Amino acid sequence: MKINLNIIDFSILQPNKLKILSEEIEKNPYKLENINYSIEKLIEKIRKKRKLTYREHLVAIQAIDQIVENNVINEYKKILSDYQKLLNNRKSIILLNTVMKTLFPNYYNRYYLEIINMVINSSSNEGRYTKYKERFDNGWSRAIDKMNRELENSTFKRVYNNVFPNISISNNNKFVCEWIYRYAIKNKFNENVCLLIIDYFDELNDYISIAILDEYLLSLYSQINNFEYLEKYHHKLLGKMYVRFKEPDNTAVWSNFNSKAIEVYNRWLLLNKLLNYFENLSIKREERLAFWEDYFRYFTNIEFYNEYDSALIIETENHTFVEFGGANGGATFYYDKSVLNIEIIKNERKKWHRTLMISRVLKNVDIANNRMIHSGYWQNKYHNYMKQIGYVRR
Repeated sequence: MKINLNIIDFSILQPNKLKILSEEIEKNPYKLENINYSIEKLIEKIRKKRKLTYREHLVAIQAIDQIVENNVINEYKKILSDYQKLLNNRKSIILLNTVMKTLFPNYYNRYYLEIINMVINSSSNEGRYTKYKERFDNGWSRAIDKMNRELENSTFKRVYNNVFPNISISNNNKFVCEWIYRYAIKNKFNENVCLLIIDYFDELNDYISIAILDEYLLSLYSQINNFEYLEKYHHKLLGKMYVRFKEPDNTAVWSNFNSKAIEVYNRWLLLNKLLNYFENLSIKREERLAFWEDYFRYFTNIEFYNEYDSALIIETENHTFVEFGGANGGATFYYDKSVLNIEIIKNERKKWHRTLMISRVLKNVDIANNRMIHSGYWQNKYHNYMKQIGYVRR
């Protein structure tokens, strides 16, 4: 794989200091040539935490994108940190110039910032490169301010179409991704921000998307857990997220989400399942949805089976609630979770046909703690019973 190095044309954004600095980098006496090297081989070596040669480090710096995308950035930082302690002054200078040439043009990206700081702080030429870093800080701030001002008087698409194409960074527009990320965080995920992320979701690479979505999910924690109303654009964005990332598992992508964000996402999956159940009933049951909303924070799992008179199964830590949304469904059955739960129901489905599955498993009064019907002022009776068994209304 051939690695092409790029220097930004900042002229469209008018931070002249950055333009001058990019020209200085281009004149670097240790100018790098494109290097042919097996990136796959290099990444495998990093994954196994093996030492790299000097030349391999030069390649790795230039291939930092692929290192991040293959989820071995932490391993590489450790290898680089250990290696820097062994460098002589001249090699240290060349490594610094490699970083400056390759990473500084993408300095706004937080992944690159970590590598930049590591190399600068361990160098005997720290003072010289710290000044470069300060000038980049200042230039990036001016560029971002200009784009934010442009956005205030226009639309994001105009900025995207007329400004960003003039920035020659790389094919996947990291600067655009990072700018969307910063803009989203600053503006607290209002409707415009969410629609912006939706419009450009496919353009955002996974790692930038995760950075945004981590913050986004945490901002929704209270709304989702307390079953407050979520606007349609929230469901649309979360739906986009589901299409790309599916349900949380142990894949490399999900390892980049923090645990709290994953918890919020799982709560939304549960919420969405409950809403879908009630929205698709042939007979609308709004009053029952309103009842279960009050206890949503206790739910740990939900399933529903349309073939069993639209049976809704709700699990909490200690109980399983079963009710029916079809024309013949009137009662709610309360079970200890140890006696009946979703796993047991899935196993029992293999044994019984529809009628016996309903009567012997889902509506089994012999093992149920209680059976309550939806008649009269049923909500008060249900709320009182929920309180008796340990559930407090929101």
